Amino acid sequence: MYQNILMYGGKGVLAIEGWADRIFTPRYNPFYYLGAIAIFFLWLLLISGIYLFLFYEIGAPYKSIQYITEEQWYLGGIMRSIHRYAADGMVIASILHLAQVYLTDRYRRWRWVAWVSGIVLLGAVWVTGIVGYWMVWDQRAQMIAELTAGFLDYMPIFGDSLSMSFTSNTLITNLFFFVALFVHIMVPVLLFIALWIHVVRISKPVINPPKIIAAILICVILALSLIKPATSLLAADADRFISIIGLDWFYLFPYPMLNALPAWASWAVAASATIIITMLPWLVRAKQLATAEIVKDKCTGCSQCFEDCPYEAIHMMPRTDGKPYDLEAIVISKRCASCGICVGSCSFNAVNFPDKTETDILNEIKGALAAVKNSDEPVILGLVCSYSIDLAKIIDPAAAAVKGMPNVKLITLPCAGMIQPSWIEAALNAGADGVFICGCQTRDCHFRLGNKWLEERLTGQRLPILRQTIDRSLLRVYWHSALQTVDLLAEVKAFQEDIKAKRRKNYMPEQVRMKKSRLAISSIALSIPAALVFYFSDARYMFLNPNDSALKLSIKHAGKRLVECDEAAMLAEEAKKYSKQLRETGMAQMDVTTVGSCSRERHPVYLELSIDNKKEVMKSYQPGGWKKDGASFVYEKFILKPGSHSLLIKMRDGKNGERFDYVFEGSIESKSGQIMAIDFDERSKRFLIR
Repeated sequence: MYQNILMYGGKGVLAIEGWADRIFTPRYNPFYYLGAIAIFFLWLLLISGIYLFLFYEIGAPYKSIQYITEEQWYLGGIMRSIHRYAADGMVIASILHLAQVYLTDRYRRWRWVAWVSGIVLLGAVWVTGIVGYWMVWDQRAQMIAELTAGFLDYMPIFGDSLSMSFTSNTLITNLFFFVALFVHIMVPVLLFIALWIHVVRISKPVINPPKIIAAILICVILALSLIKPATSLLAADADRFISIIGLDWFYLFPYPMLNALPAWASWAVAASATIIITMLPWLVRAKQLATAEIVKDKCTGCSQCFEDCPYEAIHMMPRTDGKPYDLEAIVISKRCASCGICVGSCSFNAVNFPDKTETDILNEIKGALAAVKNSDEPVILGLVCSYSIDLAKIIDPAAAAVKGMPNVKLITLPCAGMIQPSWIEAALNAGADGVFICGCQTRDCHFRLGNKWLEERLTGQRLPILRQTIDRSLLRVYWHSALQTVDLLAEVKAFQEDIKAKRRKNYMPEQVRMKKSRLAISSIALSIPAALVFYFSDARYMFLNPNDSALKLSIKHAGKRLVECDEAAMLAEEAKKYSKQLRETGMAQMDVTTVGSCSRERHPVYLELSIDNKKEVMKSYQPGGWKKDGASFVYEKFILKPGSHSLLIKMRDGKNGERFDYVFEGSIESKSGQIMAIDFDERSKRFLIR
């Protein structure tokens, strides 16, 4: 079932890419530049973020953002909107990039570093975006900050309860916004480090989309910023009940889950999803293919294989065998994708695969052509990338030829980039009337650069080149996806007719230019994601019923020590001994080891809370600190219907038993949209309701 999901998912990706090819042309298809588009949005975020930083005030976060948005609407407001929508665009591009890489099986083995670092990148983007929402400090920021605090409080990684910081406006200090700003700036620094790791094993990574695509994206974001400027909600207020807010689903999608599930369940879902996604490269085991081998006796150290390898699996090192060359190539097996591109790049037959050497391929070519007997049709040899077409639909296994066309023999290769131009000449010399090559769609090679390098070899722009004496009318090159197998059959038949009629045609596919009409259609197509951003970046969501009210139990109280120890009395006793020794002997030393031997560990605080004679809380709250010598933090939140409610609170801070040290019994009157908090005053030792 899992394999079927991948198979149909991969076909779906190819279908979408094929649809986009017809709109944008393969050269400008945005689905081939999703990673680069995400980086492009990152640059927009950096530029707009620097501008916003110049006017942001830690002491007045909400007012400073309102000043940028309203007083500087002509520039600051647009910059804020660009910052907001570029962030959403980055998430969309990143998610699509992840799905595309996964469904097209480009994430395992030699690609695992890029996959894992990509997950880290996505996590860093989400963290930065969420903290960025805090910095606005409106009602949306307050809601997600409270839910985040409750989520983090479940893990004992902070000393104090984070949730308690949001029970009162006076507890939210400038330090909170300083930390938020620090995180919002520093996480992107780590993001750039992760981005470097993401591409470190990739040769010639594409980090910039085509200029036309970049220009269209800028225009789309500007239009979105003018049509629907990013704005703030009402200012955050700890005493204000928040029920319905506009939710940016691209960043804040986990928060409905955090609101609906207990903290432990949210942690379980988040941790499980993260682990499964990160470990995907190892969950499905694939057969390890033979890696490339360097034939040192033939290696001249030309470095062409090093230049062409898409995953930096080949390095050059000083010569070790005494040959009259400065360098020799070595293969890093763990990085080798077994694509064969290095075979096609070597003019000296110095690179081979143990299970399919160049000699084996040449013999296979000669054998396939020799098997064609008394054909009335031109004998054609096809050198086909196994990823470019659906081999099951086109190959007749018995004849090793195209179905219904026994005169068309096929040699399958892991990548079109493996093809040596000399093999074309060898096929023509062995009796082929024509040779065609089929590789992955332009700019969508399964091994990144195979079709690009082959095209440059055939046109004389890259070594090794196709000899000029070869009759180009006997050669055709096709770039296809696996869903275009039927198109390939039609093109092969047309090639046969061209050979019969001795028609000379361009052997390379013609590049479709981006005309004005196509540019307009492309702009409309790229506006479709903008429509999604228009709605889902501020879609209303009801966290709580607006007619309800809330009661927060927020208490910080230290339990009694496990061992009663009067340190002051012990210290006074030691001081008396010290004074006496000093008077009698003239010298003395105070012994404070007995004071330090007192255990500071405290009892947990046990609390029971009943609302309308129904027990809502019966829980022990452990003391904080590594040595369990700190205060216990009690934070619970309850949703109430408007009206009168009876309360009974019992708390014990000593040994377990029947007796409670502190009791409150009374009633409260709740109103719609009101938030009430229960605190414990340490001086009067009684509960307070405010």
